[in-house]
Amino acid sequence: MLDPMDVDVPEWDLLKRFIDNPGFSDAGKLALEHVLHLLEDILGTSWVRRQYRKRGRLPAEVVLFASHRAALPQFLTLGMRLRAAAIEPTFRPVLGGLRKEPTSSDWRHALLQLEVARAAKAASWAYSFEPVLSGSDHRADLIISALGQEFFVETTTLFRTQQDLNSEKYEERFLEQIRAVERCFGIYAISELFQHVDETVTADWVEAIEAAAAEVRDARETHTVVSDVGKVKLQVNAAPPETVTFRGALRERDIGRRLCHTVRVKALQSLGSVPTWLRVDALDGVFQFTEWARMPGTERVALLHDVLQPVISVAPHLHGVICSSGLAVSIGATDRIVEEVTVETSNGAMLRRLLGPHLAREMVIVSLQPEADSMAHAWAAAYANEPSWLDEDLTAVGLPPLEAFWV
Repeated sequence: MLDPMDVDVPEWDLLKRFIDNPGFSDAGKLALEHVLHLLEDILGTSWVRRQYRKRGRLPAEVVLFASHRAALPQFLTLGMRLRAAAIEPTFRPVLGGLRKEPTSSDWRHALLQLEVARAAKAASWAYSFEPVLSGSDHRADLIISALGQEFFVETTTLFRTQQDLNSEKYEERFLEQIRAVERCFGIYAISELFQHVDETVTADWVEAIEAAAAEVRDARETHTVVSDVGKVKLQVNAAPPETVTFRGALRERDIGRRLCHTVRVKALQSLGSVPTWLRVDALDGVFQFTEWARMPGTERVALLHDVLQPVISVAPHLHGVICSSGLAVSIGATDRIVEEVTVETSNGAMLRRLLGPHLAREMVIVSLQPEADSMAHAWAAAYANEPSWLDEDLTAVGLPPLEAFWV
């Protein structure tokens, strides 16, 4: 299959060629062609070319639909939500930003606005985009009417830290070196890192691994090279298929510090008399690499509530926070019944939903004001049926459900 990175400048026509995939049904191919034409009409004929030239890449939701099973529902969701929003006058400023080669941050911001709008639609709430903040030059992301009141919704994404990205690059470089040792000496390695250290120390360890690899090859014996950095077991035979051959160093996250700071900063942008809810996608690992992520649902709701409660001392208009893991690939997750989790507490809820094959999301909703408890449960009810949204939207425009796209 073609990759847009294999050409100098991709165009919509290149993405349309991806449809010719034996994994798609005939009905799916016709529907995909329809959605691609729809996106081209909304974003503009030159958008793919301009976006690639300006940012060096295309959003994953646009480019991976034919090669990653978990990406197809994201692509279709993008098409359906943009179609619905494009005719909404208040969405024009957001759409204008999407048409002008958005950054990754701007792109994700718009996706969250579209998601919240879809949740409002599911709950039959009135909503509009980009409402003016009284006494300010700024705008909120949405305004919603629900349960007899109006409130703003602000959206934001908590990205990974530079330190975390550097750690990932370190592990990728180390793994490349180990793979080179395997190829050079014709052996196999099972590696585990204890920590990330400077390149000089790592180079000395890799040198010791290379020396041991020569001995293992010649003596046909297993040998483990241990250091403060980690350990690498070298052997002449391949490990059984179920063996984990590389483990990175443990990376823990602090659920409170960065999230609380992000919520405070974002909430202060809408400071005023209008109640506000904040929708956060925490993509920094708090849903994967914290003790909190392994707690029972009731404890997760309670701890997030306690962590965020101090924010209302400087942002008393903040009624609550909807925090999620974002759309996460979960290999092997295909059964909605198995994956579905709903935990309700007095001041919030935790949801886990399967939104497509191998595509899951966890969401924790907390109210920070007593009068917002009912709204927290209303948000949970709105998101509870999120797995059905895509098929509903496809059916509404005469397209087949997600399952019919694949052979």
